[in-house]
Amino acid sequence: MRFICLAYVIAVLFVLNSCQNNNVTSSETDLPSELVAANGGKFYGDTLKVNSNEAFTSLFPAVISDIYSQHISSQIYEGLLKFNPADLSIQPCIAESYTMDSLNTEYTFKIRKNVFFHNDPCFKNGKGRAITSKDIQFVFEFLCTNHPLNTSPIVWRNYIQG
Repeated sequence: MRFICLAYVIAVLFVLNSCQNNNVTSSETDLPSELVAANGGKFYGDTLKVNSNEAFTSLFPAVISDIYSQHISSQIYEGLLKFNPADLSIQPCIAESYTMDSLNTEYTFKIRKNVFFHNDPCFKNGKGRAITSKDIQFVFEFLCTNHPLNTSPIVWRNYIQG
């Protein structure tokens, strides 16, 4: 009986100790040095944590065909345009503005100046650089190729010309 009482007391003390709030709060001093402060108490950098009960198949935007991968990638990547969640109208994102010709077959995008790639060893000195129109061109040309990494279920070359 003493053993049961002792085990019970130890269990209660363990639970009470684990529920204790030592007034520990996150502060800027707790953040890794590679984070960059942004407006509204947000920070650029760190790790994206997503709760999902399904596995994602890819984070390579050209080949994403499932909702789980899309959910994650939409938190990582931005496109030229995006949907306004209030009314689902199209609005600029990486593009500052865009125009269409009278037949709606030719689009011209003006790219924002303040859009950068994340720091990565693939860049000179590992420092991300500003996105250019050549980067956008590369993506569209890639989507229209038979490159082995381009396993998209959508054959973009049937829709994009020039």
